[in-house]
Amino acid sequence: MKQKMLSRSRVRLIGAIALVGAILSTSACNADEQTDSEGGGIEASRQVVESIEKDNSLAERLPDEYTDSMKIGMTFTFPPMRYMDGDKRVGAEYDLAEAVTRKLGTEMDVKEVSFDGLIPALKAKRIDLAVESFADLPERRKEVAFIDYYRSATSLEVKKGNPLKIEGLDDMCGHSIALQQGVESVERAKTQNKQCKKDGEKPIDIKLYESSNDATLAVVNGRADATGNDYPAALYEAKTVQGGDALEVVDKPISSDYFYGIGVRKDEDELQKVLRDTVQSLMDSGDYSKILKAYDLDKGIIEKSGINDGPAKE
Repeated sequence: MKQKMLSRSRVRLIGAIALVGAILSTSACNADEQTDSEGGGIEASRQVVESIEKDNSLAERLPDEYTDSMKIGMTFTFPPMRYMDGDKRVGAEYDLAEAVTRKLGTEMDVKEVSFDGLIPALKAKRIDLAVESFADLPERRKEVAFIDYYRSATSLEVKKGNPLKIEGLDDMCGHSIALQQGVESVERAKTQNKQCKKDGEKPIDIKLYESSNDATLAVVNGRADATGNDYPAALYEAKTVQGGDALEVVDKPISSDYFYGIGVRKDEDELQKVLRDTVQSLMDSGDYSKILKAYDLDKGIIEKSGINDGPAKE
C-alpha cells in the first residue's frame, strides 16, 4: 500500500508550499470531474454510505469497548483513497471505514496517524483500527492482523514522457527515488541497491519523505527521478497533477499484488472476525463495490474478505 520541503530560503519555502497546494487542489478538482463522468464521484459514494443502517446481528458481536466509538487511524494526503475536499474528509477508504462503523452501529473517531506510526499506535491502543492503504504483508502480520478489502500493487511514477527511460527498479541504479517513510518500497529499493553494487553500478539515491504527496512533489519539481506509489494513487496523480502533464505511470509494477487490510491488534480475535464479516456483508450487498466504483477503483475490487489473506510479495 502509500496508498505526499525543506528549502534554503523563505522564497523557496513559499514556492514549495504553493506547489504542494497546487498538487492537492488540482488533484481533488480534476478527480471529482473524472469520477462524476465515470463512477459518480464523491457525492455518489457519500449517498451509499449515508444509506447504510445498523445490522443488529453484527453489532451484537462487537466487543463492548467499541459499542460507542472506534478510534480509526488514517491520514488525508493520499487521494483517491483518503484526502480533503475543501474542509471535508473524503475518499474511498474513508467512506469504507464509515460504512463499516455504520453497519456496526458505532461512531467513527478519526485519529490522524502517520503511516509509519500505525503499528506503534495500535500496540499502544492510541487507535483501535488502521485504515491507511495498509498492505497485508507477512512481516507485518508478525505484529498486527489484517482484514482484507482491496487488491493493489506498487508502481513507479516518473516525469511525463519518461525522459530517463525507467521501466523498473533495475533501471534506477544511479538515479534517485522519493519514497514515503515506512512503506514497503523502501526495502525493495534497498534490495535493488545490493544488485546495483554487485553489477558495479551507482546505488539508488533513496530520499525519504513524511507523506506520499511530498514524495510525488519531489518528482514534479525535479528533486527526484521517480517515486513508488500504490497503483490507485499513482494512476490518480498521473491523470490529475498539473492537468495530467506532469507525471506518468511505468507499465511494469515493482511488486506482485497485495491486499490492503484494516489493521487490528493481533490478540483481538473476536473483533477481527466481526470486522471480516462486516466487510463481507458490504461486499454481498453491493455497497462496497458502489463506493469503489464511484472513485473509479474497479480494478482492485475483491469478492471475499479474509483475515491475513493478502498475497505475499515476492
